[in-house]
Amino acid sequence: MLIAEVSSGDSSGDGSRKGFQKRIDSVVSKIEQTTPTISSKDIEELQGSLAGLPSELTDEEKMAIWRLSYRIWNTCVDMVNNMQAKQVITEDHVRLRHIASEMLLAAGCVGAVRSSLLKMAMFFYKTGVFWNKVSDNAMASVCFERATELLAKSRGENAPASISEANEEQQLMFDLYLARSRTSWELSHKALACSLLGRSRGLLSSNTQRHQELADLYLHYGKASLAKEDPESKADSIKYMEQAFEICCESLNGEIEEGEKKALGSQRLRILRYLAAGHLQNGNFESVMKCVSILKNASDHPSTPFLAFKALAGLGRFLEAEKELYALVVHDKAAKDVCASAIEVTIQDYGQVQAAKNAFYIAWPRFACPKELPVRIIEKLLNNVSPLDDTSKTKVDVALQIAHDEKVISTITRDSMGGLSLHVPELQHGGKEQQSIHALLWNSGSDHFQAKKYDTAIKLFEASMLYLPKEGDGSLQRSKSLRVLCLCHIGLQQYDRAAEYVTAAEKLEKNIACAFLKFKICLQTSDEAGAINQVQMMATCPDFEPDFLTLASHEAIACKFTRVAISALSSMLGMCTSSMTPSDMNEAVIYRNLITVATEDLNCKHDAAQYLKKAQARSAEIGFERFFGSGTTGEKEANWFAGMSWNEGLAAAKSSSWKLCAELFACSSEFYSILPQSPENLRCLETSLVMAVAAALAIETQENSEHLKQASNYLEKCQKIHTLLLKDLDPAKTDENFYVHWNLLAFDLKGKTGDHKGQLEILHHCSSLPGFKPDYFFKMALHASSERTGSPEVAAAAFRSCLNLLLGSASPDYTRIALILRKLIGLADLRKKDGQEVLKLYNEANNILLGLSMDSYPKEEVQWLVSTAWNRAALHLKLLHLSDAQKWMELALDLLKHAPAMEVHRPAMVESLSDVLKQKSSHSQRLEE
Repeated sequence: MLIAEVSSGDSSGDGSRKGFQKRIDSVVSKIEQTTPTISSKDIEELQGSLAGLPSELTDEEKMAIWRLSYRIWNTCVDMVNNMQAKQVITEDHVRLRHIASEMLLAAGCVGAVRSSLLKMAMFFYKTGVFWNKVSDNAMASVCFERATELLAKSRGENAPASISEANEEQQLMFDLYLARSRTSWELSHKALACSLLGRSRGLLSSNTQRHQELADLYLHYGKASLAKEDPESKADSIKYMEQAFEICCESLNGEIEEGEKKALGSQRLRILRYLAAGHLQNGNFESVMKCVSILKNASDHPSTPFLAFKALAGLGRFLEAEKELYALVVHDKAAKDVCASAIEVTIQDYGQVQAAKNAFYIAWPRFACPKELPVRIIEKLLNNVSPLDDTSKTKVDVALQIAHDEKVISTITRDSMGGLSLHVPELQHGGKEQQSIHALLWNSGSDHFQAKKYDTAIKLFEASMLYLPKEGDGSLQRSKSLRVLCLCHIGLQQYDRAAEYVTAAEKLEKNIACAFLKFKICLQTSDEAGAINQVQMMATCPDFEPDFLTLASHEAIACKFTRVAISALSSMLGMCTSSMTPSDMNEAVIYRNLITVATEDLNCKHDAAQYLKKAQARSAEIGFERFFGSGTTGEKEANWFAGMSWNEGLAAAKSSSWKLCAELFACSSEFYSILPQSPENLRCLETSLVMAVAAALAIETQENSEHLKQASNYLEKCQKIHTLLLKDLDPAKTDENFYVHWNLLAFDLKGKTGDHKGQLEILHHCSSLPGFKPDYFFKMALHASSERTGSPEVAAAAFRSCLNLLLGSASPDYTRIALILRKLIGLADLRKKDGQEVLKLYNEANNILLGLSMDSYPKEEVQWLVSTAWNRAALHLKLLHLSDAQKWMELALDLLKHAPAMEVHRPAMVESLSDVLKQKSSHSQRLEE
């Protein structure tokens, strides 16, 4: 119920009783003023206003609510009457009607009880109809049930005041039964829907209109059930249609006007046609014929011969069925789709191909737009045709007869512009019917070609060419058709005819397919030189694909033309190795030949790498022995691929193609890894991995994460390989530099990945590693200070490690030491300009200079130390940091001892220092005072 439940509180006061009326009246007025727009907010407000409705109402209050209800209802009626053509009823509109109905119910009867209840029932019935319109069958069902209850209650009151009222009541009850039945059907309550229709039959009396409505509803249920697939529904459909037919007959037996009798008769025949269709779907062919016999005597409807045709064919009476088919297609009111459907059934279900052909030629001229009919008939003739089934030959022959008919060709291919040749897409590609017939003939031709029925295939392909557009894509499709016809004649060993077709195709479109067909004809006619020439021509075609050369080599081997096969193999730039078997050709040999050719051409280095990787992947896929061979031969073959990958990797490194270099050394490692684990092979595997990592780290790209990830995996694998080597070899024979190179690469890798903690750990480990030279630390420091992801802390630690090693050597390289000190001072300044760490480094430099000869340490570096130390003091003086200035000035004077060329500046520097000391002393005295 849409109206809120009435409050149980006392509402007997005059002010309260008048207040709720005013509120409702206000909302109703607002709705009247805003129509045709209906606001959901206004509806909610109206419902809220009705919440204050007293539990007991005076007659005056009841009448007031009735008036308000009628005002709402009339507003809704006006809205419907004034709706535009494309407007639809909204759910809010129906809710408003529902509120009006509930208001009458809440107010109760006014005046005559029977009349009031009838009005309430009418409101709920019409509201239910509108709920149906907005597809809310559940709400519609609620309204119809409420209306039924009110109507039943009204009938329990006094007798109707008049015959008119009695008729109105009976009509409403009939309408309610039908409406409830429809709604129950939509809600899938089939049993209730049928029960309600049964009740409505008791209200038919002599009312012809009711008979028609009830019969129509039974027919509707019958049609709906007939559309379902389950046998139960199809059986029910017959029952419903028989009920509809029976109701029509009952009405016709009564005394009715001539006009109504004619309408009922027409309805009866319509129902009978549907009943016949129902029997047809259920396979009750005799019942169909009974219906047909009545229909033939009563009318000349085009569906009658169709039904008769289907039923007679179902009974196996094909001669009679054929007559009915002809009767249908000559009928001036028979629709094109019905005629086409009957002809299709004749072909598909009954196999009467000749009758279908005759019917087609009778029906086709009758229609104004006859393009669709030939398409449908040809499609039905060629669909599901088996080239190996001799009974299908008749269908193909009839399809070809229709396709070759000049009138059909003219109708299908003529343009729609009155003969004008316009270059528009529609005309260039042909109409859809033209395309359809071409496709049907072409596809059937393809099926016959696959079955090696070349004679029939030729007929179908030639017929399909009749439906090619003359412009646009037509020339390409024509070329394709000519090539296929060439193949058909090759299959029939008619090589001269085949050559004519491929030559004509090549004039329209030069492509690899034409070149290959010419190559095939040369093989069949033993023209070896011509075949070799065609192999060369294939590579010049714009749509060249390496697979054609593979296919050419197979064709040549099959025809025992070795030179042609060699020519094809030598011209290959790519091949599909999966198409070859070991018995035909050794894949490793083919790959080796391709790689050898590619490596001899500088422009094909990348191709060589690709083939090496493909060979490695293929060997992993099919196994070592299947790819390389067994025993010593297999090992030699695998060694060749490993060595070639290594050499190409070195060549890529020379040209700084680091990505290619990394891939090739990784490929080399994969080949070495499948060889026996001898010390020599393990060393090669280890070195390949190291080279792959070095190349991967040299790749300069913004997004190098994948290469870095691979490098990390290779390093880890490399360490495992070295562990294996240590187990099997004398320590004296192992590579002492392995760990040096390994740590250098690991340091670089961690730097690129931003793992600075890991870099510091490597530096700490390398400090105690035998054979680790100062140069290595220096390179590590430069990497750390120059890399985008470098760390000053790591760089400083590496420079410090390098400095310690240099100072500890027998003959230190003071040029390198001076450079490192500069770098360390720069890094320290980054952390804190002129800080204690910087001062400490200058003092360290001073200590290194003590005792050295003048020529040992670079003179310019000593002068740089003196100058920068003195300048740092000057900065502190400006800031009045006198103690700090004193330290830097004294340090500069100490360093001056090692720079004779700068001794001329000593007096001035000593004087400046004295001034600073005086300022410092004066400042101290002032502080003491």
